[in-house]
Amino acid sequence: MKISQYVRDKYMELCPVSTNKCDTYEGIDYKIKRAVDLGKVVYTYPCRVIQYYNLRFTVEIGEVNTVIDMEKNDDYYQVDEYRKVAHERRYYNIVV
Repeated sequence: MKISQYVRDKYMELCPVSTNKCDTYEGIDYKIKRAVDLGKVVYTYPCRVIQYYNLRFTVEIGEVNTVIDMEKNDDYYQVDEYRKVAHERRYYNIVV
């Protein structure tokens, strides 16, 4: 999955507390990928729109999926903590 620089900049603007916890763009990329992976798909045509807490991501579907836009909105989708932990284990291949 690719993430456009515009989305990284938008994430830094809309989520300053979360961004301050990251040392590099890789940390921000991980948080965006986690949001896209764990979020709820709102609709899929012409682009996939995913809701994660109060953030809405637009993903362009193609040979390589690309996150092209992000915004805050009033809708809210709660993600359980155990799903975040499971995603982190899978992403970093943590063996327990």
